[in-house]
Amino acid sequence: MKMKIAAVAAGLALSASAFAGPVMWIGDSSGKLGKVDVATGQVQVIGSMGQAMTDIAFDPQGNLYGINFGQLFRINKTNAQLTLVGNTGVGMNSLVFDYQGNLYGANNSLYRINTNTGAAQLIGNGGAQYASSGDLAFVGSQLYLSNVYGGDTLTRLDVNTGAGTNVGNIGFSAVYGLATNDNVHLYGMSNTTILNIDTLTGQGTALVNYGGQGLGAAWGTAFIGEAVPEPETYAMMLLGLGAVGLYAKRRKAA
Repeated sequence: MKMKIAAVAAGLALSASAFAGPVMWIGDSSGKLGKVDVATGQVQVIGSMGQAMTDIAFDPQGNLYGINFGQLFRINKTNAQLTLVGNTGVGMNSLVFDYQGNLYGANNSLYRINTNTGAAQLIGNGGAQYASSGDLAFVGSQLYLSNVYGGDTLTRLDVNTGAGTNVGNIGFSAVYGLATNDNVHLYGMSNTTILNIDTLTGQGTALVNYGGQGLGAAWGTAFIGEAVPEPETYAMMLLGLGAVGLYAKRRKAA
């Protein structure tokens, strides 16, 4: 676990080296993959994926995945080339990993997706009516969805049942991207405008527009470190590892 955390941290530092602020990865409507500085809107286009992904997501090890409604792909972060994982068996336009490596997708229900085969397993729906506008994001242990109902509403989903609870209207349409870089700030994407979204009210605020730099309207967004645990979870993991190590040493000494 320590090695995985170090690898993700090193990858994040490398990705951010040419940028001033947090670096958001974006798959656009024409199939291009790129990176955008959230603070300045500076763009770096990586290449063409050959087809548009309806969403992208990083796993805890920093591997990038994408979905095109019915198929799951792995995406090469260096050249944007796709490798097919498999068919999901259901149309979806949103993806997100939790810190344990579970991959979720959504349409008008919540699913768990097998990263080896691409197959989706229904979790459920219920509560507030929802249909995915285009993305899911975890902020801490809370799972959020950009919901097309109500002109794009921020909706909280129960990961065990799929039931939705509306938080509030985002105030922008076509919010096809949601992502966090630190488990505190929730960012959204509407066309080429990056938003800051209040998880208590749902209200979005425009931060910067990256248009005119070779990357089109966002269809999927992700941060490399978004599936990495919160600091409190890190601490618990490291304490657990320390306890196991101490126990092993005592047994060896005995």
